[in-house]
Amino acid sequence: MKNAQTFCNKMIGLTSLPNQERITAVFNRLICDYYSHERNAIQQLRTIRQTRIRFSLAVGNYEITSRQADYVLKLLKAEEELLLMVIPKGMDRNVAPAGNVAAHWTGTVSELTELIYGLYLAGCIDGGQCDIKEIVRIFEQMFHIKLPHIYNRFIAIRNRKNERAVFLKKLYDALIRKMDELDR
Repeated sequence: MKNAQTFCNKMIGLTSLPNQERITAVFNRLICDYYSHERNAIQQLRTIRQTRIRFSLAVGNYEITSRQADYVLKLLKAEEELLLMVIPKGMDRNVAPAGNVAAHWTGTVSELTELIYGLYLAGCIDGGQCDIKEIVRIFEQMFHIKLPHIYNRFIAIRNRKNERAVFLKKLYDALIRKMDELDR
């Protein structure tokens, strides 16, 4: 994970370079260096994809703004597509290409809010370093849903009279029930 984070930071550093020729040259060198250390094609794809997603989020949050940032995003997307062509079709790629996922959230927005806050408060994403807004944005993209007023929804969940985390309890109960079934 540390290598992936270092790789991402180096990619973000490309935005400070003066022109596209220089960015391309340094990008190619960084890619070659990374591939020489990481031989697993699945891990390479995962790192490129995660870097592209983090980079996109940074651009979306206005942490990075420049034409260079858009150019680096295009280079990362092209590298991801190249890796997808190189990895044999029968090999498990673990994750579908970003943008081509057809998953849609079919639960309620309150249920998704409970799940997001549960993951956030447990520190399960990026070792607890991920902001709630970033997690919301990831889930919005993953499930093709808008989650406006997430804080207000959390307050409503907090103000429930009986069971506060109804959905998380439902998940827990379903998991225990399935494990008990399999144990019989």
